[in-house]
Amino acid sequence: MQRLAAWAISNVTAGSSDQIQAVMDHAAVPPLLALCGSSDKDGAEVAARALWNLAYNSRPNQTALVEAGAIPVLVKMAKDGASDACKEAAEERWLAPSNRERLSPPHRQEAQCRLSVS
Repeated sequence: MQRLAAWAISNVTAGSSDQIQAVMDHAAVPPLLALCGSSDKDGAEVAARALWNLAYNSRPNQTALVEAGAIPVLVKMAKDGASDACKEAAEERWLAPSNRERLSPPHRQEAQCRLSVS
């Protein structure tokens, strides 16, 4: 059920800025982060996509996601025994150098530090 909900949220967050803001305003981030850290690897991948959609080109949303704890969760996905698909979602969508450039400088630095130290 959580995977299906994350899939629906991922689709909504691929839409308009109003749709993205509605997701941010309705407390969807904590359950998405929880799913990223769960044993449901398919659900985690979908949740990581939804988080990326929320963050894409939105510094306020990036800040909100980082403050909610997104970077440690995604770094853990990328470094732990996550499925290849989960690692790819975390690494390519959030943590790849080209995508880190879209993060604001302090968040970019946090992602880089966590990847280096973890």
